[in-house]
Amino acid sequence: MNKLNIVVVGGGTAGWMSALALLKLKKNTLATLTVIESQRIGSVGVGEATIPTIKAFHQALGIDEQAFIRATNATYKLGIQFENWGPSPYIHPFGEYGKSIAGIDFHQVLKHHVNNSPSQNIDDYSLPIALCKLNKFSPNTTYQEHSFAYAYHLDAKKYAVFLQQQCQALGAVHISDTVSDISHHANGHIQSVTLSNGKSITGDLFIDCTGFKSLLLRPQKEVTFENWQHWLPSDTAIPFATPTQNTADIRPYTRSIAHDYGWRWEIPLASRTGNGYIFSSQYLSEEQARKNILHEFPKLKPEDLRPSITFKTGRYSHNWKNNVVAIGLSAGFLEPLESTSIYLIQAAIMNLVELLPEVISTTQPEPLVQELEFNLRMNREWETVRDFLILHYKCANLSSSPFWEYCKHMDIPATLAKKIALYKSSGSILENIDEIFLQPSWLAVFNGQNVESTQGNIRISALPKNKVSDMINHLYHSIQVSAQQTPDYAATLLQTHNNLK
Repeated sequence: MNKLNIVVVGGGTAGWMSALALLKLKKNTLATLTVIESQRIGSVGVGEATIPTIKAFHQALGIDEQAFIRATNATYKLGIQFENWGPSPYIHPFGEYGKSIAGIDFHQVLKHHVNNSPSQNIDDYSLPIALCKLNKFSPNTTYQEHSFAYAYHLDAKKYAVFLQQQCQALGAVHISDTVSDISHHANGHIQSVTLSNGKSITGDLFIDCTGFKSLLLRPQKEVTFENWQHWLPSDTAIPFATPTQNTADIRPYTRSIAHDYGWRWEIPLASRTGNGYIFSSQYLSEEQARKNILHEFPKLKPEDLRPSITFKTGRYSHNWKNNVVAIGLSAGFLEPLESTSIYLIQAAIMNLVELLPEVISTTQPEPLVQELEFNLRMNREWETVRDFLILHYKCANLSSSPFWEYCKHMDIPATLAKKIALYKSSGSILENIDEIFLQPSWLAVFNGQNVESTQGNIRISALPKNKVSDMINHLYHSIQVSAQQTPDYAATLLQTHNNLK
């Protein structure tokens, strides 16, 4: 059986995640795996926050958590706190709210029994929210009644180096150079790429991790870019870092703070905080954006602000075309409002690993069935994340600028309109089977941004009131006691990083 020669063009997070997954999970299929990476092309380090799916990815690849934390200066993450998006700050937690009662969603039961509940705020029935508010967490603490997940804040550049070292230990060929030319077969498949030194690299499958350039995918025939800027109008980000004063200042969540023309993020690492100011250039000039940052952070100097990153929100019509698979920014871009950049990389990788054929013919006239399935799956991934991000903008309680007025009145995709209408009319949240953001995530935004439902499940009135009240009371007190008994997050971080020295 002929084995595949796979060429990854571009390094960074996307390139090295792809390479390591193929080396670990498809080693019997590979003849060679080559990564072409130019040291002259910097990575786009705007997304240093993750969601809990990264833990499953690491486990599948056998990555040791402690080694990963040590190498990437990582901290733990239980959710995202949104400020100025609604009437008051709210947290999107990595865990459920309460427990369903008699098969009825907890948020609907609580709304019906609000007068007999110890708290009317559904946030008080979420353990990760309680932990965030008290600044407590330890990955070693177990809870009998409550389950939730955690993710990480990490240094993306150090993460890429960490993955690269493992790839090279497994035999990956690393070429430090740039691609100057691409040769195609008559049917559009790539035959080889030519490096700046004149060397030609052939392959059966080429993975495009070249970032916004989309060097390999974009020129393929029939591949078009689907622009979503009218739904997600921000188009510029200015990254910068601020120092971490002490461990006690680090919180187990990412912050997203809305401002008049967009929002900014704060991602706390062990040694620094990663920040970014995202805005729409249609409503705010870059010069004024930089002035706004320096006004809000008076200790910063103009030179502390990195060059701006401009982007178009959207995705390519095909993420796999002929023998090219785009992963990461080369496949599309969605702003890091919900920390999904690394997730979308991971989703593409794991789908490729599952669907990768043993043979890829460069003369086959019709697309592989695996190619069609991959594109179908990734299109759904992009669109479901897109809708969840648009929800934040559409339902934000800001109207102090033309930017937010536009967001408030803009048309939205039919898929999102259906979800909002269903929740408003019934309190139900429509879940797709393959959707990354499930009911608790949507509920966090609906509740936090004051989107109200007018009716609930008709079966609620038949539930025994005393029994329901007892269950709600038990959940409330159990969560509060569990959170109080959890170690302080600062102590956990100090112990974790001291143990890793």
